[in-house]
Amino acid sequence: MKKRLNGFTLVEVLVCVGIVGMIAALVVPRFVNNTRGSINGKAIARGVELVQNGIANIMQEVQNNSDDEIAPANLSSITLGDLSGGDDDEHYLTDNTNLFTSSRVFMDIEDAANYNINAIRDYEGNALPNGYLTDTHAYKFKKATPVVIFQEIQPAQEETLANAENDDILTRIYIDANGSDRPNRVGKDIFLFGLNNSGILIPAGSAAYFEFDNQVETDDCDVDEETDVVDPGNGLACTQRLVNNKWNIDF
Repeated sequence: MKKRLNGFTLVEVLVCVGIVGMIAALVVPRFVNNTRGSINGKAIARGVELVQNGIANIMQEVQNNSDDEIAPANLSSITLGDLSGGDDDEHYLTDNTNLFTSSRVFMDIEDAANYNINAIRDYEGNALPNGYLTDTHAYKFKKATPVVIFQEIQPAQEETLANAENDDILTRIYIDANGSDRPNRVGKDIFLFGLNNSGILIPAGSAAYFEFDNQVETDDCDVDEETDVVDPGNGLACTQRLVNNKWNIDF
């Protein structure tokens, strides 16, 4: 008498494969998004570190070029002459190329020639509000991923610079986590900061940033207590949420 072999039927195998496929379809995209969010968030944090360290070194460079024993207290007190050792008394921040190109400490930065600023959209894929990303130029660090977009201060604002307090935000800086790679959307891989007079980047969405730019609401990009869902709005205020999340993009 032959011994009967037990096993799965073809139908049972197909059902199991289908179930595994359905689970993978649900889990894999979330895993990929979480991994990408962690990588991009760390890139933004690295970009912040590079910019702030560079600006601190600029202040040290100005001190080295002068007879002062201490570094300048703020950015608005620095002139082009302070950096070059010459007599040019124009404010350092009145030309958008000066922040990164006038100082030797940013020698590892270069023009992001292929970066299309016009391709940047808000969180939902719409155009940004009027006044954002105007008069900008993109730079990239040669040894790091983020692209930094510096928004210039117009020459007409020299009087504002002359009277600026240390905590006053002078201009906007955007940091892109992955360069020209998609999605190129604010609140997803591009985050907005304000550069204050002390050389510190203030995250958009914070109360301090709101005083400078009251179009960016402090309660945008927060979790709705009733639905437990994040409403990112146009994404401009999501930088504070990113900082609160310890540089992990989970929205």
